Amino acid sequence: MFENLYENYEQHLGFTDFRDKVILDIGADVGTSAEYFFSKGAKKVYCVDIEFPKSVKEHLKKFFTKEVELIELEIRGTDDFAWLLAFLGEKVDIVKVDVEGREIHLVYVPDEIFRVVSEYIIECHSLNIKKLLIEKLEKNWYKYEVIKDAIFAKA
Repeated sequence: MFENLYENYEQHLGFTDFRDKVILDIGADVGTSAEYFFSKGAKKVYCVDIEFPKSVKEHLKKFFTKEVELIELEIRGTDDFAWLLAFLGEKVDIVKVDVEGREIHLVYVPDEIFRVVSEYIIECHSLNIKKLLIEKLEKNWYKYEVIKDAIFAKA
């Protein structure tokens, strides 16, 4: 459905091995990133966004032989991130975040919840947010690399 977008995802996400991983995709939009993760061998993807149109739900459920779970949730603040990480953190290998500036709220998630996840891919929408997230990652002993507007971090 979204094959023409794979090249763009490869440029931004191609630094990570998704084979046999469970992904929490916060800011999943219409499911294009889930398609990319599955094309790279992901085992399961939890897609989080404000809402998913019926056509997207049908497409994702019908055409994937692997598991996809849709979670309709607007990320409004720290509590939303904390709830997702506390609820799903131990079940996932990688958390990908692309929520148009609201990634700032990850900075304020309690460290004991934040550390439950071993790998993050966070798209940053400002230099200040990027700086604060790097401080959070360093404080919690994550190794990280900044590539373009994204932070790739591993515990």
